[in-house]
Amino acid sequence: MASYWLDKDKPKKTSIHFTYYKDIMAIDTNYMRNSFTYSPYMEVTKIDSTKFKVFAGGKHRDVKLFFEEAIAKWQDSRTLK
Repeated sequence: MASYWLDKDKPKKTSIHFTYYKDIMAIDTNYMRNSFTYSPYMEVTKIDSTKFKVFAGGKHRDVKLFFEEAIAKWQDSRTLK
């Protein structure tokens, strides 16, 4: 799972986050259904308790499918141990 933000004007705001499925403790979703200004996101909590957000844009059904597939892949990886 990965997320990044590149800011050419303010390089200090540039951030890159990633983790392997095996290192994820939880994934929470926020669809921001009642917001016109914010994007839906998944908050990924790693086993070391650090967190990062994975934002998604698009139609609600596409975002929902993306989130569901990401969570399903994570859950599938947990059963392979």
